[in-house]
Amino acid sequence: MEPTRKTPALRRLLDPELIAVVGASDTSFYGRVTLENLRTHGFTGRIVPVNPRATTVQSLPCVPSLDDAGPVDLVVSAVAREHLLDVVESAARAGAAGVVTITTGLAETGDPYWVDVEARAIAAAAAADMVLIGPNCLGMIGRRQGAVAWGAPLPWRLERGGTALIMQSGGMLAGSFAAMSAYGVGLSFGASIGNGAGVGVADWLRVCTELPDVSQVGMVLEAVPPWEQLSEAVRALRERGTRLYALKSGRSAAGAKAAATHTGALVGSPAVASDLMRQLGIQECASMGGLAAALALGDRFGVPKGTNLAVFTASGGAASVVADACADRAIGLDPFGCATREALAGKVGILDVSNPLDVGGQALSEPDEFAEAVARVAADPAVGAVLYVPTLGLPDDRLPDHQKLLGHVVAAATTSATAVVVTQLTYSDAVSSVIEQHRDARSVLLTPSIEHALDAIGSWLAAA
Repeated sequence: MEPTRKTPALRRLLDPELIAVVGASDTSFYGRVTLENLRTHGFTGRIVPVNPRATTVQSLPCVPSLDDAGPVDLVVSAVAREHLLDVVESAARAGAAGVVTITTGLAETGDPYWVDVEARAIAAAAAADMVLIGPNCLGMIGRRQGAVAWGAPLPWRLERGGTALIMQSGGMLAGSFAAMSAYGVGLSFGASIGNGAGVGVADWLRVCTELPDVSQVGMVLEAVPPWEQLSEAVRALRERGTRLYALKSGRSAAGAKAAATHTGALVGSPAVASDLMRQLGIQECASMGGLAAALALGDRFGVPKGTNLAVFTASGGAASVVADACADRAIGLDPFGCATREALAGKVGILDVSNPLDVGGQALSEPDEFAEAVARVAADPAVGAVLYVPTLGLPDDRLPDHQKLLGHVVAAATTSATAVVVTQLTYSDAVSSVIEQHRDARSVLLTPSIEHALDAIGSWLAAA
């Protein structure tokens, strides 16, 4: 199927009016969970369960076969691999735009018989102008109409927004949904590619070029498609200001073996993949936590106004640790501008106006001066992001004085166009509750660790 013919079908799948779930069930995991997700995440269209052994599923009227469902936009296959070809042929007769194939055990097994079955299913879909997503995926979601055709639990609040997620691994995408929810990042769509022989990364990027609400794309790639597949769509997205981030897995021998076992991906040379992404302007991320937090930064702050990172700590030891971590990631900590240095001199007992800035314990005694110092640094025109690292971890109400300092940081951030990030050096048991408390504070981003924060800040500043 020609790439340009896939785009209209994929767009229709993101905004379907009728979804049929083949293998819908009250008990079987994938058929049960897919139906639950469509019902609980606000799908605005009609759902038709398909199961020859039931008349109702989860209180919805059930039909025995897809041929009895009437015209369908999207079909979810949650049945065994032996039935996949029948599902695809029935979906074609129903006029579907495509089949989301949660079914596993096909080409990824390496067994010639099942490799052939997958190829025949893709060919049958293409002959009917349908797309086949997967197999061996968890599905896809389109947030505009709540089309959560997803075969794994989604207990999180998923907002609508400008972030698209494209990943080969359904499990990684599910974890990313959890992170996006925790950070309050709104989604346009999320797609699990699975084996990806029918619909791949480049196909979904072409869809992004036609969705004006997509402002950034996050990807986890086991294999990077060739230049000729990616370049046109990536160039179009970059020209309109869409930011693209990717984590490349399979960089080690063990990782490459795991990717091949997982989806049959041939991961290729890590150096070649990194060079391709660099030439295309796709910002490579070092970790899943960094990818998620970079998307959160982009969602909150758009494009940074400067390229310098300013760091505040309340400990000289912490300042040294953060400086080392920045150096490991090639994140520059440039000196502040002259006006900023003059404004900071003597504030909160600061003796050396350097970056990182150690404000010491005196900030607890002079919180107003601390707040002024944060505001001054955030106003420095070269500073694109401010990082505050409280030494006792993200503070809850057991640390009222430290919590007050965090409040001053949040207040200072609201008057600035600069991204303000708060994180911690080590684990604290308050981390989830404090992040949730500030989830909707659009002027500041709280992350669970210094690694997440710096991996994200490095990618975000570089993407600008």
